Amino acid sequence: MGETTRQTGARARRIGLIVLAGVVVLGLVAAAVVALVLRPASGIAAALEDEDFGYCLELWTTPADEVAVDGEGPWSQEQETEFWSHPVALHCAVTELGEERRVRALATAFPALDGDRPGDPDEQWQPVADYVVWLDGQEVPSGEALLRVASLVRGLWVAHVDSGRYADGFTNSAVLADMRVRGELPDYDDWAATTDADGQSADGSAENDVNALFDYRNAVLEKAGDETETAYRAYTDRSRALYDVVR
Repeated sequence: MGETTRQTGARARRIGLIVLAGVVVLGLVAAAVVALVLRPASGIAAALEDEDFGYCLELWTTPADEVAVDGEGPWSQEQETEFWSHPVALHCAVTELGEERRVRALATAFPALDGDRPGDPDEQWQPVADYVVWLDGQEVPSGEALLRVASLVRGLWVAHVDSGRYADGFTNSAVLADMRVRGELPDYDDWAATTDADGQSADGSAENDVNALFDYRNAVLEKAGDETETAYRAYTDRSRALYDVVR
């Protein structure tokens, strides 16, 4: 009888351990579900949660300059990148979203580039440069345009990492694009018409390409002379000022 009692006790302990393990597993699953449900939205979804952002898109989008959001989400990396490459989308992110929401909204289209996730930074610089050109088309003065760029870049990963080497790329390309569209880069059009910038044709399709802008900087603007010295100083001063605001 004692043996039977011991067996019964052992069986009860095993059952108790199984029940306990089940409770722990269910608790972990429940915690994961709650974390997933309560996790703040990111990407396009984060922006569209703000009604003012949606209204801004409607206000600024034109038939010739349409910002499309396909479906109700979730959206792929490619769709996020395409959407946030549009100047109107970036404009509404800057003017309508608070910085915390702006960070979440832009995180998918502008992922951090590091040793674990390498990539081409110029692919992220290009939308910022295009936004600068768009602002000029809206007759936004240069100083105000660069302040808006600062608000945009502060919402990107580069403003929150220890190293500032990538932030330089964003600020430099923005300033070069701003100077080009306002006619402040000496002989840029002539240079672009006769130069195969970064393997491209360097015609109108490359006039705001960040690779072409940096090629011009290296080949012409940094060769300080009577015609370029003033422009080069303006470029370095504005880039440093913008960098300081961003970082």
